[in-house]
Amino acid sequence: MKMEVEYRTAKCEVCEEEMHEGRTVVFSVPGVPYSACFCHPCRRSGAIPYWILVHNTQCIGGYEQSSDWWRDIIDITLSHLGVTMKQFLKEVEDD
Repeated sequence: MKMEVEYRTAKCEVCEEEMHEGRTVVFSVPGVPYSACFCHPCRRSGAIPYWILVHNTQCIGGYEQSSDWWRDIIDITLSHLGVTMKQFLKEVEDD
């Protein structure tokens, strides 16, 4: 008798790739009371989920009101995801 093994999948909340659950880890997001599912490459990069980046920057009052450490997270996340600063600022202003 052959035993079937069911593999569970999880989605990285940064790159949105779906993968084997064992290839993801849940960590708290810096500066935000939220825990997210990260794949290992996204976690190592220091990037955070884009929707959190946009909404938290809005709550801060925009990019110009952001502290240096939050701007570092913005730069890291935009670089990792290939999003331009212009597009990011537009989304911060639009929401």
